[in-house]
Amino acid sequence: MLAYRTVMEEEMKAATRGQILELVVRHGALMGRIADGSVGYDEAQAIIERPKPSVSMESVRTTQARRLYDIGFGGVLGCSTFEVYLDAEGKDSLEPVPQIPLWPASHTRLFGQNIWLVDGRVVEKVGLKEYCRLAGLVYSGEDDTFVAHDPNRAKSGIRWMLGQDGFRNRDRKPVDCRSTHLPFEVGMDVIEGVSVYIHDSTVIEGHYLDLPGSVPREDPGCVGCLGVFDGGPGLYWSWGGNDSPDVGSASRAE
Repeated sequence: MLAYRTVMEEEMKAATRGQILELVVRHGALMGRIADGSVGYDEAQAIIERPKPSVSMESVRTTQARRLYDIGFGGVLGCSTFEVYLDAEGKDSLEPVPQIPLWPASHTRLFGQNIWLVDGRVVEKVGLKEYCRLAGLVYSGEDDTFVAHDPNRAKSGIRWMLGQDGFRNRDRKPVDCRSTHLPFEVGMDVIEGVSVYIHDSTVIEGHYLDLPGSVPREDPGCVGCLGVFDGGPGLYWSWGGNDSPDVGSASRAE
């Protein structure tokens, strides 16, 4: 373990700010695998010393922003070109896509490198039904069907989200997951869960994402749920008692 940490520390010393972010994400994921026993110290040492492809955080920013623009988010916000959506070129009234933040090591140890761009400005402008339609999801509820489980921890606007898609919580009820969240962890809401699907539609293959950050206004014992239903990929709600191997609660960093 000492040798692994030495290599990690030397890499950090020689890194620029952008490279530090990449190293924190990569090492955080690896430390998580060490902690859960899926990777031993010797294997970790071999992984860290292996030549690695360069992953630019700017390319992640551009790729994810392009995905949101291409499905119509740019048009909703009045952006005539991708450059306007990405960097607010020539449009001072529009907030550009932010740079990817540098999260604390504790956060990346828990969530690894799962980073998604969430543009809450769109749902705030067109409502949840249209937001789901743009995402390619069936949704039979109304714009105001869901409310925040904890309004004090809900987020809005455009932001980067570090989180996990619920696979680690399969076979666990949302209420149990909430009770064991770390202080900086909170259940994903339906807007955030749909964003995960937008960036990776395979996330619902054989898996349902419970979204404990959102509850139906009329039945707060339920939670939002993303998956494949009779009508195809969609957003619905579950009664919150799921402890099935096909269902798990998604969460994010505060």
